[in-house]
Amino acid sequence: MERCPVCRAALAGNITCRRCGCELAGVAATEDAAEALLHTSVTALAEGEWDRAAHFAATSAGLHHTPLAVALIGFAEQWRFTRDNDSLTSPIEAEEEIEEEADDDEEQDFLPPEEDIAIEPKPSD
Repeated sequence: MERCPVCRAALAGNITCRRCGCELAGVAATEDAAEALLHTSVTALAEGEWDRAAHFAATSAGLHHTPLAVALIGFAEQWRFTRDNDSLTSPIEAEEEIEEEADDDEEQDFLPPEEDIAIEPKPSD
């Protein structure tokens, strides 16, 4: 925590705000717990445990709403959805498929075949 959540004064590592005197030890402890839950969520993702990862990220976001917590929730939910819907490809497989299609498009000749081009001779004077 860089600033006091009450008056927005810079904290400079203190747990008591120098401006308003607010005691911030509880808030700092909550942020630390949220960060530990994020680490646990990332570990669960690395182990392929999507349900646990989503749970820990959501719990962390409940304590301290951060962009990383939201991203982890979305990532875990996407993988969980993919797992539960076997007909769908995973986000990584979908990205690879898109890249392969782009490569195929680059290899194609975009000019029509010669027999499809009608060239009329110029009339002679």
